[in-house]
Amino acid sequence: MEFYNFAIGNINMSYFFKRLVILKKPRFLALLGMTKPEFRGVICGLIGFLFFVLYNPVYAAEIDYYTEGMKQLQMENYEEAEPLLLKAHKKEPANPNITYYLGVLYNAMENFNDSLKFFKETVKINPNLLEVRYYLAQVLMMTGDYDGALEQFEEADKVKHLSMITYYKGMIYNQKGDYKKAIELIKSAGEEDKNLQPIVQFQIGIINYNNGNLKEAKAYFRSLISLHPKSDEAEFARQYITAIEQIESMKNWKMTFGYSYQYDDNVVLKPTDTSAAESITNKSDWVSNLNFGFDYSKSFMKNGNIGLGYSFSQSLHALFTNYDIQSHSINILPAYNFGNFNTTLMYSYGYTYLDRSGYLRSNTVSPIFSYISGSQMAQISLKWQDKDYIKPSAGDENRAGANYDAGAAYFLFLKEGKGYINVKYNYDRDYTNGNNWKYNGHKGAVSILLPVSNRINFSLSGDGYRQIYDNTHSTYSVKRDDTIYNANTLISINLLKNLKGDITYAYTRAFSNTPVYDYSKNSVSVGLNYVW
Repeated sequence: MEFYNFAIGNINMSYFFKRLVILKKPRFLALLGMTKPEFRGVICGLIGFLFFVLYNPVYAAEIDYYTEGMKQLQMENYEEAEPLLLKAHKKEPANPNITYYLGVLYNAMENFNDSLKFFKETVKINPNLLEVRYYLAQVLMMTGDYDGALEQFEEADKVKHLSMITYYKGMIYNQKGDYKKAIELIKSAGEEDKNLQPIVQFQIGIINYNNGNLKEAKAYFRSLISLHPKSDEAEFARQYITAIEQIESMKNWKMTFGYSYQYDDNVVLKPTDTSAAESITNKSDWVSNLNFGFDYSKSFMKNGNIGLGYSFSQSLHALFTNYDIQSHSINILPAYNFGNFNTTLMYSYGYTYLDRSGYLRSNTVSPIFSYISGSQMAQISLKWQDKDYIKPSAGDENRAGANYDAGAAYFLFLKEGKGYINVKYNYDRDYTNGNNWKYNGHKGAVSILLPVSNRINFSLSGDGYRQIYDNTHSTYSVKRDDTIYNANTLISINLLKNLKGDITYAYTRAFSNTPVYDYSKNSVSVGLNYVW
């Protein structure tokens, strides 16, 4: 029709020009002020342009929304791709390519509801598209609709049988709690496609591990490492074998004994400014440290464990016997595993003697949440501790009260789990009855443990602790502000089975705007530890 109008327009325009040129209307030209022959060509050109515009509308090239949307999707510009593909879908609602890639788009944007909607539309348009059912099933798995995912994988299997579909069906049965069926299907997938063997052996090992079948899990992990030593799955399998061996080495009960002899060059924390403590003439001492512990653990349910423990420690000074400390604590530690997640809730009751007299009672509750992935672990911890001093100081010096702590930690395990790097941060708040001891604290710490050989381990750690006190000190008339740095090194040597020797050096430097709390301290100790 457009071509017809264009042709008629040109015919009419041609006729007009012929009439105009042949008849040479002088009055018409006179009206324009152009009666000379040289102007007639110009007039005819202008009129021709006018007629072209009137009879020939200008058509803009229409955007290909699908092509442009796919370009943006491939570049992962999801927000730009979305409106383009939606316009393409509005124009062609029954185009399976458009509905499919809208499903892919929304899946990448983690908008699973819309992703499911468009994948389901695609299946309605063409039920035989294997890839669409495959991805639809995966989205259903992610949203927890395991029955729906299983149905889609069954339908996809009818279109074309793939070993990977059998594998995913096994993973669904694992999520549904039918572990026997899960292992059967996953094994079948590995037998059909030998390229799937690394992931098949790894997943069967994981299923057995999560169900407490440590012997079977260890066998699958070892087989994986033997047959595919350079695979990514083999690297993770090594970490699990280390964890299994640690679990196997643990009895339901464990006892520990330890003794160390220590030199401390500042037992009484004498300030660095001697004018703040002129009466202190001696500050160093030799200290004997004894410790004993007993732990018992018992599994419950499928992935639960509860631990009970008691620990005792005693320090005996050669000179400053009034600094002798004896402490007792009872611990209850229930724990539960959710796959890679681990949750523990520790309760501890402690009682401390100072110079053979009751000094402190404490109750501590601390939940810890851990996530383990391969050679890495992240932790979040909370803690509440109630401190009840037996003979509290009076007034503003009363330190009885409660401490609240929140922390985060990251571990990178090294040498197949035998070493690690640890970074952590803690914030704590001390609410005390006395105004002089209320503070906010920030603590950052880094530690590293390295196995030097099969018998020797070396560790190095350091931390910085900033304590900002709330109130002006009643004695020193200043708001106390302390920063305390600690550095520790340890060399541990395996002397005999279950017997270790330790050499430790520790350094502390406390900076304070209140001179009496500003000090430095060095200590060296040599000890033995036996685990039974």
